[in-house]
Amino acid sequence: MENQIKSLSDNEFNQLNTSLSIEDSNKLLIIQQQILELTITGSDYQSTLDKLCTLVDGALASLLVKDTNSECLYIRSAPNMCDEAISQLNGLEPSEKAGSCGTAVFKKEPQFVFDTLNDERWSGFHSYIKEFSVFACWSVPIFDRQKRVVGSVALSSYETREPNEFQKGVLFTASKLISLILIREKEDQTLYHSAHYDALTNLANRTLFKIRFEHAVARANRNQTPLAIFFMDLDGFKAINDQHGHDVGDKILVKVSNRLSNCIRREDSLARFGGDEFVLLVEDSEDELETIANKIVKSCREPIIIDEGVFSAELSIGISRYPEHGLIAKDLIRNADIAMYQSKQAEDKKYHFFSE
Repeated sequence: MENQIKSLSDNEFNQLNTSLSIEDSNKLLIIQQQILELTITGSDYQSTLDKLCTLVDGALASLLVKDTNSECLYIRSAPNMCDEAISQLNGLEPSEKAGSCGTAVFKKEPQFVFDTLNDERWSGFHSYIKEFSVFACWSVPIFDRQKRVVGSVALSSYETREPNEFQKGVLFTASKLISLILIREKEDQTLYHSAHYDALTNLANRTLFKIRFEHAVARANRNQTPLAIFFMDLDGFKAINDQHGHDVGDKILVKVSNRLSNCIRREDSLARFGGDEFVLLVEDSEDELETIANKIVKSCREPIIIDEGVFSAELSIGISRYPEHGLIAKDLIRNADIAMYQSKQAEDKKYHFFSE
């Protein structure tokens, strides 16, 4: 038997609401109120999405979100779905035959499949259907403010059947609520990023560095491990800015930040404090400080080519140690800064350790 694609417009959805019983309408209102309250009161977004996926009895709820780079779909929430099922769905590529969820995203319209084994949209998923007993699946796309599809929400059934009016109402209500949650989450992430990261280089800024420093100090005290601060300043950068302009200067800073990032370990924290000043937090590596410093010096010795111009990328480095040279970030950075100026004045070495 060939299934028919069932799509509901917003107008049809309004008609759907009028066809619901008073009891079902009240259930939808309660779901909506619960989720909106969690969202407004600042509850963790993931917990809110998980909560939404557990509010419907008699069907398995799941939320898939599109990855902006690959355009593939990944499970964002499916608290009642087993890990193996999630693993098989992750990376789903939207198409005309990508199950209910992938097809809903591809066609930008709901896909209500009541018999997955006999529906072309599920023709490539028969092993999945049989392994996890997904014999019906109804999915509705989720849109952002620009009406772009960002994912889909679905209800699956262990038996072949049509969704009832309440389940349709749940899906459309959930798609609207999830859209609001994802929009709010993205806005919060944007605000956090602008408050904690440098706009030019995308490195941590002074605020985030201080937070990471406090965490690093706590770990150092707990584990009795060393900690060091590198204060780095580009040599002759002011002259480059004055002679060639800030556009060239900005390009140099970006290239230098990339070189520095390639010289450090994953657990280290690099920040730009402004201008041509970079600060590096190095944990648990007393024996590697000179190795790291030499690696940075060597990397930045190579000139930078911008718009056919050749520019120096050399920098001077000052290093201070916790707790010998200070107990708080302000003191350690100040002492590393002092050591950095000693490096600038020396001709034989591009880095110096702070000494009283």
